[in-house]
Amino acid sequence: MTAELRERMGAFSREVQEAGHPQVQHLCRSLHEIMSAFPDLEFALEPGRALEDLLGLDSMGWVLDDLGKHKLGYWHDVGRIHMRQRQGLPAHAEWLDAYASRMVGVHLQDAAGDEVALPPGSGEVDFKMLREALPKSAERVLDIHQRHGRAEVLAAVQFLLDLGI
Repeated sequence: MTAELRERMGAFSREVQEAGHPQVQHLCRSLHEIMSAFPDLEFALEPGRALEDLLGLDSMGWVLDDLGKHKLGYWHDVGRIHMRQRQGLPAHAEWLDAYASRMVGVHLQDAAGDEVALPPGSGEVDFKMLREALPKSAERVLDIHQRHGRAEVLAAVQFLLDLGI
């Protein structure tokens, strides 16, 4: 993908977020009503995978800031962020800088090219950067496609343990 195309895709995503303000406001109102009715429930939001998804870097912050007094956190999906980054959208470092302090969980998967749900350690994701930002209390969910066998899953778990994740 060329730098020009990435810039155009990033601009398109920003336009979608701006146009999506009414939907973000509706999401906030809906979450507020649910969380007020059920104050013991905890919620986490994760960004979408596609370029035109509503919850991008900025809009995620709007929702988290608006509902900060409730039990609402950020869920980091390594594969989704990798795919968004390949489309010219904000990279892992930007998401982690912005929301690691609010992170309540993470989907641990690797990605390479257009493929996600790879065993960690077999793709392009920088798990050392994730380790540095990952709160100790964050839930960790291994998210590997079923086509990978037991040996690959065990190797991925060992890879993550060796990194201290």
